[in-house]
Amino acid sequence: ADLSSPELISGNRTLLAYSAGGSRLVLLKDNGEILLELKDTGPIFDAHMSADGTVCCLSGGERDKTVLQVYDRRQLNCYTVHSDARYLARCAVSNGARYVCAVALEEEDGIFQSVAVIYNTDHETPVAEVSLGNQMIYDVRFWDNNCITLVGDSSLITLNPAGDMLSQYAYDDLLAYTLYGEDFSAIAVGDENGDNLLTFDQKGNLLANLPLQSREIRLTAGGKYLALLS
Repeated sequence: ADLSSPELISGNRTLLAYSAGGSRLVLLKDNGEILLELKDTGPIFDAHMSADGTVCCLSGGERDKTVLQVYDRRQLNCYTVHSDARYLARCAVSNGARYVCAVALEEEDGIFQSVAVIYNTDHETPVAEVSLGNQMIYDVRFWDNNCITLVGDSSLITLNPAGDMLSQYAYDDLLAYTLYGEDFSAIAVGDENGDNLLTFDQKGNLLANLPLQSREIRLTAGGKYLALLS
């Protein structure tokens, strides 16, 4: 695939590839077979794949600010949202395409706000909307169908699909993050306690804390392990 600004998400013997801001998305099997291909869409803002191969995608529409599409494990379009009043910037879908969460960008009294919009794919309208405050959200992940973790420039937030806030951890500077441990997420942050590497469970409870010696780091997770490069 010819992708000008490639984003890659790996799954169980599958690979989701799309061009950020482009108009092409491809879901591949490990043998190269194309399972799903979207061409000539509006600009793609974000896409996500759950552990079971369910896919969601945010793109610009001709008459809508954003179109949210969900494809089930058989790559059939099973849910679509046309957002004509606000932009949706980030998305994540649960296993089985039961829930999908999108982050909307809104303005209130001249102040920018991020809002988590949670959909049950059996309903047309959102089941919950949660204000995330004046911060940009970088990534979203579902943990099964029970919890949603969102990482922003000023806090790590965990919600349940009903929109209840399970936890929120605030910080001054986000140095690095990953939401893709087997059952944990990790952030490297700077705040009044110095620079630290923190890990959290699926409900947002703090698991461990490690002081950092350098602010220039990268994180990646695989299974139950976390790697740090400084």
